[in-house]
Amino acid sequence: MRLGPIIKRDIEIKSRGMSLPVGMTVINAVLFAAALAMSFGEILSAKTSYSLNYAAFLDIFIIIVMFDYILMLFCAPIMTAGSISGERERGTFDLLLTTRLSAADIIIEKLVSALISMGTIIASGLPAILVPLMFGGVRIQSAVFLSLLFMAGVFEILSLGMLAGSIGSSSVRSITAAYAGAACIVAGPLLIAAAAAAFSRDGGNGAVYLLTVDPLFTVFSSVLRMTGRTQLLNELFLLLKASPDAGLIRHSVLIGTLIQVAAGFGLIMLSIIYTMPRSGGFLSGRKSDRAKSNDRAKSGDRVKSSDRAKSSDRVKNSDRPDNNRSQK
Repeated sequence: MRLGPIIKRDIEIKSRGMSLPVGMTVINAVLFAAALAMSFGEILSAKTSYSLNYAAFLDIFIIIVMFDYILMLFCAPIMTAGSISGERERGTFDLLLTTRLSAADIIIEKLVSALISMGTIIASGLPAILVPLMFGGVRIQSAVFLSLLFMAGVFEILSLGMLAGSIGSSSVRSITAAYAGAACIVAGPLLIAAAAAAFSRDGGNGAVYLLTVDPLFTVFSSVLRMTGRTQLLNELFLLLKASPDAGLIRHSVLIGTLIQVAAGFGLIMLSIIYTMPRSGGFLSGRKSDRAKSNDRAKSGDRVKSSDRAKSSDRVKNSDRPDNNRSQK
């Protein structure tokens, strides 16, 4: 597989820098500390009670998985929010537009580079997820499947950050907008369902179906099915004054994953549309970056041509007195 120039450049920059290794070290240290502390706490309690509670390790597994996923969703927006707006601030985005790369190539390669970085972080956290499984309960293949499920939600948040970076004029504004949008996606459906529960009768809250949009609900329902705790989903539905839907609970992982992937592709298309040169439509009022770079090049050529004309006129004027003296 041949990597694009933007992917190669980003990989070289990140391999030389310390931000990615330091971030991976901090995240894994937090995950390992939490997993080992809770696991050894159960082991110490087993020494005093002479009985080991295997269900407690499954609870620890659920906590570590959800904590790891929240950390991944928290790190995702900053990976792409400043990619396009940062290029604009450094003045290098105009150079990218003068190459053979199209707007789609720039957006896709930036996204693939961020996906590689996030995939590395997710893979590095897999051993911490497996710590509570030292006594069994969940297969390793299920933990690997959870890591792949992480990528679907991360892809959606990365695409949201790419859109914020394409629209924003500065990195700070883009990152702020990306985090605000990610908070709406992650916490918005649950808050709406909880607010609707206050005005609904028992079993009549239809807003609970918005949970399929929430990436946390997708991973939460998947890990509950792996550990045999699907009754917690029924209790969640009853808490939100909604009747438990067996079909939704059974296919919640598939539905949520498809929604996240589709939303991610839609956000990427919007990013490409907003970045590419445009001549009409609802965004025609604002010039594209390629048009701006062309205008700057044209204005620079005009200034150079005018400077050349002025310098030639000065040379001609300076030659005229010499000619008059020679004639005299």
